[in-house]
Amino acid sequence: MGAKDWREEQERLEQVRNKLQARIAELEPEVAGLRDQASDIRKRFWEEVSINTSTGGGSL
Repeated sequence: MGAKDWREEQERLEQVRNKLQARIAELEPEVAGLRDQASDIRKRFWEEVSINTSTGGGSL
C-alpha cells in the first residue's frame, strides 16, 4: 500500500468515524428515554406484583 493509498484510507475511515459519532449523538437521547421507560415499567411491575400478592389472601 503506497502513501497515497494509506492517506485516502485514513480519510475514508475518518469520514466513517464522523458519521458514526453524529448518529450516536442523535440516538443517545432516544436511548436514554427508552432506558427510563424500561426502568419505570420494571418498577410498576414489581409494585403491582407486591400489591396483588399482599391483597390476594382469599382461596383459589
